[in-house]
Amino acid sequence: MFKKLFFLSLFSMQGFFVQAQEVVVETSNVLSEAVVETKQPTYESPEDFVNSFIDESFNFLNSLETQKLSVKEREEGLIELSRKYFGTKKICKLVLAKHFRKFNEDQFLEFCTYLEIVMVRTVNSQMKDISKDTIDNTLIKFKVNTTTRKNKTIHSVSGFVTLKDREPIEVKLGILEEESVYKIFSVTVLDLNLIRNYREVYGSMISKHKSMDGFLSDFKEKIEN
Repeated sequence: MFKKLFFLSLFSMQGFFVQAQEVVVETSNVLSEAVVETKQPTYESPEDFVNSFIDESFNFLNSLETQKLSVKEREEGLIELSRKYFGTKKICKLVLAKHFRKFNEDQFLEFCTYLEIVMVRTVNSQMKDISKDTIDNTLIKFKVNTTTRKNKTIHSVSGFVTLKDREPIEVKLGILEEESVYKIFSVTVLDLNLIRNYREVYGSMISKHKSMDGFLSDFKEKIEN
């Protein structure tokens, strides 16, 4: 199954795994509201979900060619896509791992909000290099393997992104299905896993703080500056 696509914000190669402490050049300097994952229609199959994700991503990239979007408008578009297709809260819980129990509900939601901003701004800063020629000459091939355990259905999507004149890049997604609602909770590009990368970054930051309020204050300061 091939699709034209170069959605750098989600299949963004090594850049997607940039350390949180690094400065992102382009930002809107506006913090997002609390993370609220968008309700989505049910899908007949995981393939339908992935195709919908690809199509909407492709449409968004095309809008960058036809419209003069500001940094803030690009961020808002990325956040909308992220909240529709990604299980942000699930990702945050996996990132926190053993530290999850240190957070109360409000602190956890605050962490999710900040992590979402970091991911969106990281990829947003790279989107200026996308050209229509790159979009039109990129192919994706993927397959889905499904397992069910503990009343949860997990779809493992593996595929290759082939950019123009380059070798294929392996991409893997983990998708959780509950009552025909699908959410991406894991992304791996070139053997670099989003969860593991951020777990190392934020686990180290959390360990340096005696309270989670202190950690969140430090996290927010890094984003605002």
